[in-house]
Amino acid sequence: MTGPNAIDQVEYWNGLAGERWVQNQASLDRALGPFGQAVLERLAPRAGERILDVGCGSGDTLLELRARVGARGHVLGADISRPLLDHAQRRIAAAGLDSVGVLEADAATARFERPFDAIFSRFGVMFFADPVLAFSNLRQALVPGGRLGFACWQRLEENEWSAVPLAAARPLIANPPAPAAVGEPGPFAFADPERVRSVLSGAGFTHIGVEPLRAPVVTSQTGIDEAVDFAVRVGPAARLIADQPEPVRREVRAAIARALAPALSGSTVSLGGAAWVVSARA
Repeated sequence: MTGPNAIDQVEYWNGLAGERWVQNQASLDRALGPFGQAVLERLAPRAGERILDVGCGSGDTLLELRARVGARGHVLGADISRPLLDHAQRRIAAAGLDSVGVLEADAATARFERPFDAIFSRFGVMFFADPVLAFSNLRQALVPGGRLGFACWQRLEENEWSAVPLAAARPLIANPPAPAAVGEPGPFAFADPERVRSVLSGAGFTHIGVEPLRAPVVTSQTGIDEAVDFAVRVGPAARLIADQPEPVRREVRAAIARALAPALSGSTVSLGGAAWVVSARA
């Protein structure tokens, strides 16, 4: 991620946000897992390959990729968040795996010693300030004909898991920030599939595919409270209420709980999610 926004992102992910994502690692892996699996199936990592995981976070996808490439392969995870990388390293060590590494780096500008056969990302590529430049750098990190596969969110309106809590929270916030402009770095920067194609072709990629995927985003398996925690700690309302006084935060939690009640089935809260599964070749 290049440009002024890069500093904000580094500070954000190395502060409270990174710590909260570590604390909620299991919930996040459950919620995002179906989308990562779809990218894995499309990318089809093979035994012995070298794979780069952009925005690897707390390591769930690193372990998945290592299972695919085996001991003869190698997986490297790049992320700007030291707390998340430290947690990923603990998970790798606990699994007793070699040929898996992590790198604290901005994938938009990082230089890698050896090229990769494929690049994977589960919602880790939508924050680049200059996406054409960033993907050009990633293309140069691939062998000729190397593969790219990533998941990115469709429009906010198509993603209930995000839209519902935000709609409940925003009326309670004085002077809430304006929604991100179309294409601005953020979770929904690649909501327009034509922009995805334009960015990748501008970066020199070919054989570009953008396939829709709808899947449930399970934010709780223990009732409403866990789902509200997900929304206000690691979900869409987290930044919105970060600097709010405690009385406002309590009001927001109560409003989100009411909004999520229709999505509760037994002890599970599940809302609709919509992403693009993107593939391309260097």
